[in-house]
Amino acid sequence: AYVCYSDGTNSYEKRITIATETLGTERTITSSGDNHPQLITDSSGYLWRKGEAGPTTPQFYVQKSTNVNDDSAWGTEYSFGSDASGYGHSMLIPVTGGNIVALYQDGNTITYKKLSDPAIQGTANSVVTDCKNGVSANWSISHYFSAVADSSYKIHLIYVDSVTDDIEYTYYNGSVWS
Repeated sequence: AYVCYSDGTNSYEKRITIATETLGTERTITSSGDNHPQLITDSSGYLWRKGEAGPTTPQFYVQKSTNVNDDSAWGTEYSFGSDASGYGHSMLIPVTGGNIVALYQDGNTITYKKLSDPAIQGTANSVVTDCKNGVSANWSISHYFSAVADSSYKIHLIYVDSVTDDIEYTYYNGSVWS
């Protein structure tokens, strides 16, 4: 497992070995997106990391490790989406076949792309168009989505509805959102 964090200028990651309760060497993440870093492992053992840049350049970035289970070497970084408001949110979710799903919010729309390689990006498709926009200087009232994959690689997504303020749920079964 890995932990990622940012000090507002740089992003960092460390490997955590749960069995021995030890932390690995801290590495500085060289990325155009140094906000809200995330590091995941896909079903083939490759690492993927994402970062967000904004608000002046509101882009979401992704990189894939060049070797299985190795955080020392990374491929080229690519932008997988953007947010016109400058305060969007993004997440990477592992799915089958070594692929990932990149979810990101632009205004009230949550969009997904299925990626097999950062350079070969899938089509951007809207999941929901009524997600409450998270733009707020007051973090206690900001709204963002959250998503996880279960053991069958179904993606479960929750978000705040922009009209009713209710928490909503949808899931992706590998081909469609329900």
